[in-house]
Amino acid sequence: MGLAKITRNNQITLTGDIIKLADLKEGDIIIEEITKEGAILLRKKEENKLENLFGILKGKLKDIRKDIEDTRKAW
Repeated sequence: MGLAKITRNNQITLTGDIIKLADLKEGDIIIEEITKEGAILLRKKEENKLENLFGILKGKLKDIRKDIEDTRKAW
């Protein structure tokens, strides 16, 4: 068990051991929860492959819609 201190910007630095054990990397999303007893739980958000796919396609959908619209106009 390590100790962490909250900064004036409400930031917490986790110890290297916790980072390694939880397999955390820079940019990972952490889900925070609080139990009925007041314990604070932090867990890594699992990667969602479907969300990633939509993220990749996000900018492309406008191009596809424009292509479809242009094709329809050409008919």
